[in-house]
Amino acid sequence: PENIVCVKIHGLLFTKPVKRGEIINFISKPAYTGRTSLIVYIKMLAGENMEMAVDGFITFVNVDANGRPAPHNLSLIPETEEDRKLNKEARDLVKH
Repeated sequence: PENIVCVKIHGLLFTKPVKRGEIINFISKPAYTGRTSLIVYIKMLAGENMEMAVDGFITFVNVDANGRPAPHNLSLIPETEEDRKLNKEARDLVKH
């Protein structure tokens, strides 16, 4: 979908400082899909050993031309244990 907007950044947890000039690597994956929303898990690795520096979830919503939520027709089937864990965490965010 081309009209996805960021709605909420769910308390990204910064676990390690990143020094100036360090290489960082962002990894993200869909964790949950609602009718109009999509929650993505994101983590950032940093430094020579690519240690976790940031992790958390971001919610996006698909909108129509008037900026109203619209179905995105995406679906997600968690396949691995990690995917199921992230899906549960993301679903818990929807409840709050």
